[in-house]
Amino acid sequence: MTPHASTPTAVDDHTRRRAPRPPRRRLRRLAAGAVLVLGLVVALPSCRAGARWNVLRMTPTTSELDTASLGDEVEEDPMDSVMADPNLVWNCSAEGLDPELVTALRAAAAAWVAENGQPLVINSGARTLRRQAELMADMTQAQLEGMYCRQGYPSYISAILRARRQNRGSLGADGTYAILCERASGYISSHLCGAAVDVSPSGCDVGRLRALLETHGFTTLDERNLGVNCLHATYRDAPRLIVRE
Repeated sequence: MTPHASTPTAVDDHTRRRAPRPPRRRLRRLAAGAVLVLGLVVALPSCRAGARWNVLRMTPTTSELDTASLGDEVEEDPMDSVMADPNLVWNCSAEGLDPELVTALRAAAAAWVAENGQPLVINSGARTLRRQAELMADMTQAQLEGMYCRQGYPSYISAILRARRQNRGSLGADGTYAILCERASGYISSHLCGAAVDVSPSGCDVGRLRALLETHGFTTLDERNLGVNCLHATYRDAPRLIVRE
């Protein structure tokens, strides 16, 4: 007897109709992953192009850093423009000079160049007391008295000359400096408070130069008769200070 083929039952039909499906959560994860991959595929070329053109850079470039650092460092020193003034030639520093003196000196130099075509040459500016002592130690008695005794005979000049006599006619910068530090009478030179400059008279019409400096607020002294090749120019409006060290 031939066996009959099995006939699908209702249970089999029901099972086939309700075959298991992938869970919805898994489908959502798969969809999110696909979107992410697609986004990366689209974005990467534009990111590379942006990096190439510095559009999407997140940090400053080297040139920007250099520019920023230069901007922080660039702070003009007022003395730079003074030293670079084409109407002045400095054989010393302009540091320590009274600002109003500097302004007047630059105006006088501009007027002098306009008239003569030659810059003013400045041989000496502000000094420390020690530098003053070095200069005075090399001066003769006639120079000391001619420069520092025009309005009386200061005690420090007497002390310097007395110390020289006691030391066989010489006194070094250190000994001169010690006397200046201990002096009873205070004022020595306008150079000590930045109120004077020494202008070279070489090749100049000295009378005309002195007159021009006078009109710009300076009182001048021609020291060539004392063996010093300079016009000592004191700015009248600069304050006078007593310097003791």
